Amino acid sequence: MKIASIAVLLVLLALPGYQSAQTKPQIDYHQHPFNPEITKLAKGLNPIAASDLVALLEKAGIRRALVFSIAYQFSNANKPPFEDEYERVKAENDWTSRQVALFPDRLRGFCSVNPLKDYAIAEIGRCAKDPQLHAGRTQAAFRKLRCRFG
Repeated sequence: MKIASIAVLLVLLALPGYQSAQTKPQIDYHQHPFNPEITKLAKGLNPIAASDLVALLEKAGIRRALVFSIAYQFSNANKPPFEDEYERVKAENDWTSRQVALFPDRLRGFCSVNPLKDYAIAEIGRCAKDPQLHAGRTQAAFRKLRCRFG
């Protein structure tokens, strides 16, 4: 039985077009651009702009991507706090918005915020008014909250 299964698999793999008939993903559901400012938070992290993401999508044969801001990193509880934290969060979300606006047919942007911060609701509301940004990433802290949307 095992030998017959292996034989069928080998025959299928040998058929012309069998391997190419397998589809590639059309959407990469989780990408992050890296603003030069955010790369200062981690050694070895290089900036990645929307044009770099699109080039990677092209190389992989993927049509679109969901692009998540990493603004929440400015409020990471495991790192020293920033005096101007909320300003940095807004700037990072705005940068992500500008990046996805360069490729509106390829990239869909999402803002991010730590939901435990006092400014979280204000930032989500601000991002909701941005036509380039959609529902946000709220860090792992979001799991501690019971929220209802809709």
